[in-house]
Amino acid sequence: MKTKISYEGLDLELKLLFESGVTTYAKCSEVIRSKYSMGADRFTKQYKESHAEWANKKKETHDKVVSDKDEDRLKKAIITKERALQVLSEIAEGKEREVKGNIIVPSPKDQCAAIETVARIEGWVINKSEVKVNKIGIEAEDEKYI
Repeated sequence: MKTKISYEGLDLELKLLFESGVTTYAKCSEVIRSKYSMGADRFTKQYKESHAEWANKKKETHDKVVSDKDEDRLKKAIITKERALQVLSEIAEGKEREVKGNIIVPSPKDQCAAIETVARIEGWVINKSEVKVNKIGIEAEDEKYI
């Protein structure tokens, strides 16, 4: 003899089926109605409600996981101010680097541009038009920097 099942019990049974990969109406109906005594209308109503709730929670969980992964990727992709200044300083100092097997040496023009950029980032000058670069370093308003 089939037993009766409460609303909460049926909801739980359906969600367990959904989590196990059984999500179609026909298969869920077959499994549940073989164990429990209930009419087709009651099962249909409960299936729709439980499936909608389960699908929404699944989507929310998926969106959160994707969002967390995107946030982690974004954090890794964004260069920090300190790292940017370190790279610019290495260029300004003319340090050699190896890139894909090639040795790269910053040109004097690259060095000057790096110095100008550091000056703007650090607030040494207000804008590029105030910066004069010469062989010694940067001069802005008659003060030497470097």
